[in-house]
Amino acid sequence: MLLGVLCILVVPRVFSEAPPAPPQDIQVDNWLLRWSPDPDDGDVTYTAQYSSFDSCVWTDVPYCVHISLNSCNVSSIKARSEYGCVMLRVQAERHGQNSPSVQACSKHGHLCTPDFSLTASPGSLTVHLSRNTTFLREHADHAKYRVYYGKKGEALQLFEPIPEPFLPIHSSTEEHYDVITSMSPVELRE
Repeated sequence: MLLGVLCILVVPRVFSEAPPAPPQDIQVDNWLLRWSPDPDDGDVTYTAQYSSFDSCVWTDVPYCVHISLNSCNVSSIKARSEYGCVMLRVQAERHGQNSPSVQACSKHGHLCTPDFSLTASPGSLTVHLSRNTTFLREHADHAKYRVYYGKKGEALQLFEPIPEPFLPIHSSTEEHYDVITSMSPVELRE
């Protein structure tokens, strides 16, 4: 009888507890993943996961599972990813309840993410990719990009440009690899 009373008192508390707030300001800088915890949440642990850009499978980062810290060295996954490029995310956990996962953003640009600018004019969109990164210097011959476009509130469409190599553009101080693509899809002519 005493066991039945204890179960009734304990179980409702666990099921009524809300999941923790998701981590905030998730950034990765030089393979150090950092985030800000919710100051009002206590007794929270975090798990970091990674996925390659061509996969939908998320895998736990070794040594970054159920940790109480708000940072984690994720350099152990660099060798497991193609060209050192991965997506990262972090999830908060408390008493079996999980927050939604939040993806990381790079603080100072990422080895796999180009700097870019867009110039829109009636009927055309120009995309300028500047990929002066270690990644591109090492893998320029195999670099690819995708441009998605669409009207606000509608599904994005993939623009498939004529394949162009990333061309070296030399400056007085260092070598840059840039590509400029202009597109004039019928859908943008309105």
